Amino acid sequence: MTVGALNQTVVTTALPRIASDLGGLENMSWVFTSFMVTSAATLPIFGKLSDTHGRKRFFVGGIVVLLIGSVLAGMSQSVTQLAIYRGVQGVGSAALLANSMAIVGELFPPSQLGKWRAINQAVMTLAAAAGPLAGGFISDHLSWQWVFYLNVPVGIVAIVVAVLVMPPFRNRNIQHRVDYLGSAMLLATISPLLVGFAWAGQQYDWLSWQVLGAFGTSAISLVVFILVERRAEEPILPMTMFRNSIFSVSSMAFFLIGMGLFGSLVYLPLFAQAVQGKSATISGLLLTPMMLASFATGFIGGHILTKWGRYRLLAFFCTGTASLGMFLLSRLGIDSTSQAMALDMAIVGIGIGIAMPLFVIVVQNAFPQKMVGVAVTSTAFVRSLGASIGVALMGTVVNKQFVSGLQSGVPDSARQAVAQAGVVLPTTPQPLLDPAVMSSLEAALAPSGPEVFEQVATAMQMSLVSAIDAAFLLSAVALAFACFFTLFLKEIPLRSTR
Repeated sequence: MTVGALNQTVVTTALPRIASDLGGLENMSWVFTSFMVTSAATLPIFGKLSDTHGRKRFFVGGIVVLLIGSVLAGMSQSVTQLAIYRGVQGVGSAALLANSMAIVGELFPPSQLGKWRAINQAVMTLAAAAGPLAGGFISDHLSWQWVFYLNVPVGIVAIVVAVLVMPPFRNRNIQHRVDYLGSAMLLATISPLLVGFAWAGQQYDWLSWQVLGAFGTSAISLVVFILVERRAEEPILPMTMFRNSIFSVSSMAFFLIGMGLFGSLVYLPLFAQAVQGKSATISGLLLTPMMLASFATGFIGGHILTKWGRYRLLAFFCTGTASLGMFLLSRLGIDSTSQAMALDMAIVGIGIGIAMPLFVIVVQNAFPQKMVGVAVTSTAFVRSLGASIGVALMGTVVNKQFVSGLQSGVPDSARQAVAQAGVVLPTTPQPLLDPAVMSSLEAALAPSGPEVFEQVATAMQMSLVSAIDAAFLLSAVALAFACFFTLFLKEIPLRSTR
């Protein structure tokens, strides 16, 4: 879990520097989207395979694939290569996440899972908190390649410990059949869906044949997938689970949490570095309050759930708190202090720290022990799916808002001077991350007077602030809807047996 959590967050603060170095800030969302596509599409598959063949081999195998992807990512020469290798990392992360969650569920009954999931969440949170700071420090003092190479020593230690200590977690008295056709159709459904969202509004218009074709392919594959799953002896994603209202409500809430949380937080380091001129290390510190708050409330929420045994009020509280934090972040301005940002991030962390383990426990409690693998990985699947769509949507929002804001934010007199100098206004925030580009822009506009460059630079910063604020506001709305859905969450006693 440490390897997986570290891998997800260590790149966050380094990504603006990476994208600027590789010349592809406008495609920054692809580095996240590719990871999320492969992770979301393969999570249910690894959950089912581990039910069939044992969890240990897929747990260890997931770490190995993750490390291979990390080495390849560090060797990337372009954003395209980096996105591909991040996809490899996503496959390894899916195997790791699916089995780590199921292993905890194998060991303890739902009535005791609160405190153990809290410990599990605490380990992930500490690793996730260290990730942004480590990524920023490495970017500032070494090179961004080491952001990915950092996974290797940690992963090797995890492999050795797992091989020596972990039991196989396999019931040899039960024979399973793997739904290979269903697995293939799930991949055929999810992949074009997420690619379509990543394309829409960025590479292509929403109504372009490329985007509509991707969505259409996904829709057709979904119909075929449902038909296949209804006939499968052991489906990869049983359709009967959606008849369970607890699973349906929890899945919808988890989907919106993934969309609201991961879809916007990738842009906070960009705000710190491009708008406020902070280093990658300092931008990593900005995410630490959220992680530490998540760590603390994960423990507290887990113990409350274990003692109280009721979860609907906790679900309402944590999603509502996270939504409030996101709304406060949507009010960031160019002069916002680090202290104000830290407080807002901590409020988000308070909600997320409780929500992440809570909904997993709720879903596991709603199904018998023999379905723990597919039930737990299905919740992770919908969260990853929401995160993937969220990253793509937020990327579209940020890019569109930046361009429109810059066009309207540059005064007419400065616009005329820019045209006379033969300068084209940027269509991405990338120049704000590159001092050499900004120096060239200043030199090109120098004959028109220093005030012209200052007006253009200020308009670029203000446009980016407005764009990122719009992404945070959209995230707040998504989390508010998650809060609303928790009102319909059916409450049943937590089982005291496995």
